[in-house]
Amino acid sequence: MDYIEKLNRVIDAQRKNGYVKTPKGEKIGHVPKLAPLAYNIQLSQKLDFSLINSLEKRLQREIPPAYKRFLMEYSNGLHFYFSLNLYGNRDGLLDRSGNEVIVWDLQDLNRFERPKNSSKDVIFIGTYSYDASKLYIDCATNKVHYCGRYDATSLKEWDSFETMMSEEIDRIYALFDEDGYLTVNSSEKTPYKIE
Repeated sequence: MDYIEKLNRVIDAQRKNGYVKTPKGEKIGHVPKLAPLAYNIQLSQKLDFSLINSLEKRLQREIPPAYKRFLMEYSNGLHFYFSLNLYGNRDGLLDRSGNEVIVWDLQDLNRFERPKNSSKDVIFIGTYSYDASKLYIDCATNKVHYCGRYDATSLKEWDSFETMMSEEIDRIYALFDEDGYLTVNSSEKTPYKIE
């Protein structure tokens, strides 16, 4: 099963806990014990060619093909169980009303939050909520790496974006009960324990 099928199955299972469609996305898996407006999964509307092009111009680089496909064919970023956050294009989407889906911007992650020892050949695509540790794609190999917040040294590696997503969906989903609440210590939400 590919990662899109896995993600869709998780989303379908969480719809029973509530969901909200907004003009620019969807929130799935309401968890009101965490906060009145908390949802475990947030998806934003897909990007079209003009929004991808404007994002690449701002980044001054091309987005790796597998990640570009995700942004254009599935969602402009992803928030998955207050654990994994994938970034997209926030241009024109900022809304603090509480009703819209949050999109964090790839440019911020790659310009302002980029570890100093990172290679210019990598593009950062996401973070983990627990400690702001990061995910990046090595554009030369298309491998995905996990690293700390301030240090780009690879702590875990996946052969591709698709493999990382498939494994992380399974791993993170297993940490929560059917109602969408965490059943383990929050530190387990990252793929590698940083000492």
